[in-house]
Amino acid sequence: MLRFNTNTLSNQLISNTTPSTFFFAGRNFGSTLTIEDSGVSCSCTTISFPRIIEKDEAFNVIVTIDKRNQFGVVNESAWIKVGGVKHDFIIKGKIV
Repeated sequence: MLRFNTNTLSNQLISNTTPSTFFFAGRNFGSTLTIEDSGVSCSCTTISFPRIIEKDEAFNVIVTIDKRNQFGVVNESAWIKVGGVKHDFIIKGKIV
């Protein structure tokens, strides 16, 4: 069973000059798991994570948003699927 400290980051400041990176801390409280699939809401967003998460292992899901030369608000998401369960990660904020 995976648990995360949070799955939503609100009021974030996203750079319009360099990619912005966000960390979602998690822990596997069950048996060894393999991440089956992942996705993002926009081509400006990437996600990285360990493919295999051992029992009792702490890990990070890392989401990077590249909004260079843009302005406005951000509502981006990424996700992983483990054991048929989808875990969403949402980042909301403003480009500065």
